[in-house]
Amino acid sequence: MNLNNIDESTLNKAEKIETRQPHLQKGMSPVRILLGLVLAGAAFIWLSAGSEAPDFARFLLPAGILALTFLVARVNRNSLDSFGRTSPKGGRVKDNLMLASAVFEATSEGIMITDADNNIVSVNSAFTTITGYSSAEVFGKNPSLLRSERHDDAFFNKMWNVLLRDGRWDGEMWNCRRNGEVFATWMSITAIHDEQGNVRNYVGILADIDRRKKAEEEAQYRIKTDVLTGLVNRRAMMRELRQTLILMHGSDRQAALFNININNFRFLNESLGSAGGDQLLVVAAQRIRNSVTDECLVSRIGGDEFAVLVPSVDGPETCRELAMKIRSAIASPMKLSGQEERLTVMTNIGVVISPDYGVEAEDLFRKADIAGTYAKKNGKDGIALFDDGMDRQARERLVIESRLRKSLENEEFKIHYQPKVDLRSGFVVGMEALVRWEDPEQGMVSPDKFIPIAEETGLIEPLGEWVLGSACKQAKQWLDDGLPPLHLSVNLSARQLQSDTIAEDILRTVADSGFDPGHLDLEITESAIMTDTAKSIAVIEALGKEGITFAIDDFGTGYSSLSYLKNLPISALKIDRTFVNDIETHKESARLAAAILALGQSLNLKVIAEGVETERQLAFLKQHWCDEIQGFIFAKPLPPEEFKALLIEGKRL
Repeated sequence: MNLNNIDESTLNKAEKIETRQPHLQKGMSPVRILLGLVLAGAAFIWLSAGSEAPDFARFLLPAGILALTFLVARVNRNSLDSFGRTSPKGGRVKDNLMLASAVFEATSEGIMITDADNNIVSVNSAFTTITGYSSAEVFGKNPSLLRSERHDDAFFNKMWNVLLRDGRWDGEMWNCRRNGEVFATWMSITAIHDEQGNVRNYVGILADIDRRKKAEEEAQYRIKTDVLTGLVNRRAMMRELRQTLILMHGSDRQAALFNININNFRFLNESLGSAGGDQLLVVAAQRIRNSVTDECLVSRIGGDEFAVLVPSVDGPETCRELAMKIRSAIASPMKLSGQEERLTVMTNIGVVISPDYGVEAEDLFRKADIAGTYAKKNGKDGIALFDDGMDRQARERLVIESRLRKSLENEEFKIHYQPKVDLRSGFVVGMEALVRWEDPEQGMVSPDKFIPIAEETGLIEPLGEWVLGSACKQAKQWLDDGLPPLHLSVNLSARQLQSDTIAEDILRTVADSGFDPGHLDLEITESAIMTDTAKSIAVIEALGKEGITFAIDDFGTGYSSLSYLKNLPISALKIDRTFVNDIETHKESARLAAAILALGQSLNLKVIAEGVETERQLAFLKQHWCDEIQGFIFAKPLPPEEFKALLIEGKRL
């Protein structure tokens, strides 16, 4: 039925109908028609807004359709006309029909009218635009020509049952355009009845919600997926882990959660650039996924951290074998675009087994992370399976961290000074400042316990600044008191060395104390230098220009190139105490110590041995021309008053 094709005889008949049935005038009121159209339009606008649509929008849509189609239902082919070209009443009806016809064509939603046999008799312009079918192509055809394969027969049977029972159906439907593209629509179908209650027409209105639907699907994808790697994200992993734990309840099944971290990713990301870092993560993700079975869920839970949920394991050994497989796969040299050399990436993997060590998702995540941290520090192969001892250590660590922060605020730290003795003269020529912490509750806390925690949490930066400032002020005070000038050694951590402002901070602190920077030695480890070699070189060179010298602490324990010894203003090497301790009992340690001493001499570097405790150790070091020593054979680290007394006494080796 096309509202644009109205002949004169039909109008005359319609005028008589209006005269006999004045109630139709009210039913065909332009106000009511416009109200219905407004309601329908508002409904479609709201529905196309997706989740923002108010719930009552679905009820407005049928109301608008009924208002729009009422005129179509009451005025059929035999009663349509120009309605009284001379009758005022007829003129009003004609206006109503013209208005309905205009709206029929102007609306942005597709409208399709069928006869009682469900053959299409009329469509509007929006329908042809949305579907790609012309009016001629669909005339007399069944609407099933739009059917996609997204719905089965059961769906349409249910739709027709509702339509025949209630007179209308509305819902989401996937249709197919003329070009074969499947698209999402919101369909509303209303049955139009005649005076006797028989179905005369069906009116279908379809709104193209494909764009909104795809936006919703994209949003859902982003909610549960890590966009970079395509793996599920932490939220989705947590949801799946909870579901797995529920299904496991009451059974003898075991599941395992793996925590995987890439070593030194921050350094790698800075070296490769963000694009290279992203590519590394994508490759690592793919290698993890290829290492596990389809039943396992792989997730990127943040930064360089991945997780694997294994829903069924046979025990710890199975977990260790899988962890080794994953670690080996990632460690295989990878060729990244834009990089000439292949890159070898190492990882730390922590594993927790459920229900042995927990049945709550959050708790298992925490324990897998603890195991991963333990693997980084203590795991000989970079792998650690969680046990209760790790949990106790983690809780102890939290206590120490909390008290460490409080002690920093209350300035509860002290500095002890250990003499450095020249082996040729036997006199004290320097001192190393060593921080000590006497906790009000736990007493003296070993540096081996709190220094690593300070390093990890970033507290080492304010602590290191305090140590440097306090030691420089103390050294300046001793000079002012007339004591002989000594070189002051202060440790600089890897975390401090990577600070963007460390050079300026050190120079400011030394200047504030009044201490001569030419008498300051900073001790750094090989690993600290190699964390970011370029930045380390820049810091060392900047401070070297001001007279500050550097010593490599724990020399021989790292795994780095020795090229920095010739490229950096390094003045001294310190032989690690583990080599010194074993000089008497292990030939290899003695040979290593002798090699370091020879290397220092050949490079014109001063060599300092720490941890010297026995006469035999001292004799060995003298024999191989060691320059300076530290150790209990001369003095332990002393508080300021005792160290001053030692200097006044003029004690010699």
